[in-house]
Amino acid sequence: RFLLDRMGEQRVLRIRKESKIRFGEVLVDYPFQKNIHQLPREDFLECLVDLFSRDPKPAANFREMLYAKFGRGIAEKFLVPYNEKLYATDLSTLDVDAMGRFFPHANVEEIVRNFRNPENETYNATFTYPEGGAIQYVHAIASEVDSARIALSEPVVRIDPRRKVAVTPKREIAYEHLVSSAPFPRLLALTGLPHDPSLYSSNKVEVWNLGFDRKGPTDLHWLYFPDPSIRFYRVGFYDNIFGSDRMSLYVEIGRRD
Repeated sequence: RFLLDRMGEQRVLRIRKESKIRFGEVLVDYPFQKNIHQLPREDFLECLVDLFSRDPKPAANFREMLYAKFGRGIAEKFLVPYNEKLYATDLSTLDVDAMGRFFPHANVEEIVRNFRNPENETYNATFTYPEGGAIQYVHAIASEVDSARIALSEPVVRIDPRRKVAVTPKREIAYEHLVSSAPFPRLLALTGLPHDPSLYSSNKVEVWNLGFDRKGPTDLHWLYFPDPSIRFYRVGFYDNIFGSDRMSLYVEIGRRD
């Protein structure tokens, strides 16, 4: 509400997200683990049997958690290959709760109940989108800040946490609270605090924005691709937010930093 109140008279849509998974030749509703009944029969039975025969032992990492909670079938058909493409890493190197609230957990009862009564709500089942694009969220926040206090093209080159000062090539800036979007090892390096850089790893998301002279699918916002032979992991359709008559999409690829 805070943001929308600061976007002027432009049109802002509230959208119910439509997400699918490309599994072979079929489309399956997202999240995969709650819609295994939509898979081809043999794949469905494999996932179902493995779900009930899984070993729910305590997991030491993210990969083990997937097998313990969902069984081999669900893990290997979607959760492991998809997330390995997303994070561009071996999932056994990630913490059990690496995805936090963004991972759509589901227990056995919820999965079975979904066979008859679909309920596929995830962390952003609905979203708002302004006509001027996502940059309008930035403009809305900036409208409450004195423009003289917004510094662009002025990188932080050093941080003194004891004095609570950030240093740029032009000046020193005293702060009360510091919120950083820099990679954690980079932030530690700026502070000069002792740390071991080898303890940290990260990935990047490479995004390709593509436009076409005709319309594509009309009922999709996100399409997931778990197939390891396909380099990208997700495609999003900008044009289906405002219902434009030409397809514009973004293709996401996970890369090691």
